[in-house]
Amino acid sequence: MIKRALILVFIAAVLITIPASAKDKTVGERISISILEGVESFTFDADTPFHIAHGWTGLSAKGGNFKNFGFELYLHGVHQEVDHVSRTPSRAGKGVEFTLHWIFNFPDGMPAGDYIFTGVWKTTCQIAVDAGWISGPCADPNAWVEFVNPVVGTFE
Repeated sequence: MIKRALILVFIAAVLITIPASAKDKTVGERISISILEGVESFTFDADTPFHIAHGWTGLSAKGGNFKNFGFELYLHGVHQEVDHVSRTPSRAGKGVEFTLHWIFNFPDGMPAGDYIFTGVWKTTCQIAVDAGWISGPCADPNAWVEFVNPVVGTFE
């Protein structure tokens, strides 16, 4: 009886993790809409799978500051649901730093035409001031600030 219960638990665990791991994958080539690189437009093949992955690098796990960062994607002003958030560790100096990427898959690509993809990078006011991205002081150090980059994508 115990052996049968363990087998059922194992099968349930496998069935639960299969969809999650499939969702963690990216499809096609990565398209950048990077605010740091000043991307304003791009051209890509129509009806070809692609993904957009953006977020933040150099984050410390110390203090759990992941909650102080975000990224959102809009397509023609419509909020897109994230497929997966990737937390990738890297050694930097004496500690471990992370890259957080919000991944949006477009498995069917886009039909021919022009589209506006808007990336919105979010963090708290105090982090943005401390990094020199905005001038302070912050009325509320925990208030969200946004960095917005609209990009025109042409699919041919």
